[in-house]
Amino acid sequence: MKDEATEAYFNEYTPEYGVYRFEYAVGAIRRLCKPGSSFVDVGCGVGNILEFIRNETPIENLCGIDVSENCLREARARVNCETYAGSIVDARFVSGIKKRFDFVMLAAVLHHLIGPAKRECRRMCEAAVANSLSLVKDGGYLIVLEPTINPAFSTDLIYHVKRLVTRVTTRRVGIFDKWNNIGAPVVAYFTDYELVDMLKAAKGCKVEDVDVNERQMNLMYRLALMTKRAETTVLVRKTAAR
Repeated sequence: MKDEATEAYFNEYTPEYGVYRFEYAVGAIRRLCKPGSSFVDVGCGVGNILEFIRNETPIENLCGIDVSENCLREARARVNCETYAGSIVDARFVSGIKKRFDFVMLAAVLHHLIGPAKRECRRMCEAAVANSLSLVKDGGYLIVLEPTINPAFSTDLIYHVKRLVTRVTTRRVGIFDKWNNIGAPVVAYFTDYELVDMLKAAKGCKVEDVDVNERQMNLMYRLALMTKRAETTVLVRKTAAR
């Protein structure tokens, strides 16, 4: 499975996701990890979060997954870790990864899984969660971090405005600052409640904790009539197979 549009976007725009957003995740890993624990970052980008995990936790056994070969080259140079090139929604690709991990991180990935309608986006997200859980050892943890916004109609507004603009141009249409725009890429955000409910419905796991870290809303988000913008981290434990 090859998503050329997404790969091209991240080859051109390779943001280093701010490490401050991972403070809760790092705390959970420190609390739960054991000697020899392993960690994989799904959508690892250029590897700055892998580097942060290596520096801030006892975990040394690191791995990265990404759709962009360019990003993976940078990640390997930065962290010297094993990498896999492919999409987390591709079950065949994921099944080819024989290694299983104590911690699987799925951070800022789900809102980039875009189909022709929002219901298809949701199905892709459910597939990504299921595939990520298949990489987790029994008793291990999936850590999902997503930017979330409330209320739900704001997520629909952003999705449809971006889809409309991308029919006119494939370029980013910036608004107010570098990372806010009304053009490409199209994104499909969750509310924090929707994200948690989806993870609770996933098979073979249990949601153990939720951290909702609210962020200041700039003018673009206020114009979308948002009432809350947050970084939502959900800690999910994979239950033992019966």
